[in-house]
Amino acid sequence: MGRFDLRYILLIPLVILILASLISTAFQYNRITDLKDTFWIRVDGDEDIPSDIDPSVFSLRRIDSKGLTIISTLEVVSNGARSEGFEAGDLDFYGRFEGGRIVGMTHYKASRGNCTLDLYSPTEMWVADDYARISGFDLLPLFKPDSCRPWPQSEWSKRNFTLYQVERSNYGL
Repeated sequence: MGRFDLRYILLIPLVILILASLISTAFQYNRITDLKDTFWIRVDGDEDIPSDIDPSVFSLRRIDSKGLTIISTLEVVSNGARSEGFEAGDLDFYGRFEGGRIVGMTHYKASRGNCTLDLYSPTEMWVADDYARISGFDLLPLFKPDSCRPWPQSEWSKRNFTLYQVERSNYGL
């Protein structure tokens, strides 16, 4: 076997790896593009989308992207979220596609007494085939109000949720 043959044997796996990486990146970019500039509301568990979307009850989230990262920000803030310290433009969650799911972090804020909590919780989500619903779960942070310290993450409770795509016009925007 000559030097010329050895070079090809070493280059072929490298070329295959580069092509696989490019195809994967293109596939992820296409999935992110389907979600970009869409608006969503969040309900607990597998609840159906409400027939009347009340902005005082449901925050409106906008999904955008930066590179291959999916970013959700609050466009309209419900009364409950406002009482916890959220404002329009605040980060709701961020993540990346890993296979068929979105893995990332949800932003949580909470106020109890003199204690204010601002942290991120692990999140996993699955996008429906029609891109009209995203199901997922995150961990609900628990904290000790007297010390303002979060409990260990192993103590946080798992919470299921569903995001439904809605028209921005439903909010009068």
